[in-house]
Amino acid sequence: MSAAAPTTLSYPSAGGVTITAYRWDPTGTPSGVVQLTHGMGDHALRYAELAAVLNARGLVVYGQDHRGHGATAGSPENYGVLGENGWAELVRDIGRLTDLVRAEHPDLPLVLIGHSMGSFALQQYLVDHSDRVSAASSLASKNSSFWGWPSSYTMKSSTFSFRM
Repeated sequence: MSAAAPTTLSYPSAGGVTITAYRWDPTGTPSGVVQLTHGMGDHALRYAELAAVLNARGLVVYGQDHRGHGATAGSPENYGVLGENGWAELVRDIGRLTDLVRAEHPDLPLVLIGHSMGSFALQQYLVDHSDRVSAASSLASKNSSFWGWPSSYTMKSSTFSFRM
C-alpha cells in the first residue's frame, strides 16, 4: 500500500529551530489521530507506509522530523545535532506538535507512537502530559530497565479503540 504525499507543516521551537512535520490525511472524515515519533538517525517520511495503512482505517497521521534529523536538520552537517538543551527540547517538540494536532482535531482521540529513540522521548513526554492523549505505544524500546515498565506497553488515559 502506498501513501499519498503528505502535507508538509512547520512550527517554531526553542533556540530558533523550526520543526518540519508532515500530515497524512485519510479519505473522508477522520475517526482518530496518530502522532508518530521516530527513532535516532531516522525521519518521519520513512513512516509513509504505516501512514497509508492508518489512513485506510480512517486515521489522520502526523509525524515530525526531530532536531538534527530529516528536513528539520536542514543539511547533512547538522544531522545528529540537537542543539542547546537538545533532548529536553526534542521532548517538548512532541508537545508542540500535539498542540497543533489538538488545534486541528480537538475532539478526536489521539494516539502517540514512539519508535526506538522516539519511544524514550515519548515516555519522558508522558510523565507530565499523559492526560493530553488517549493512548500511547512504545515500539523497539528498552524501557523496562529504565522505567520498570514492560518493553512493549499501551497506556490509556481515556477510552479509544480502533482495529488494524
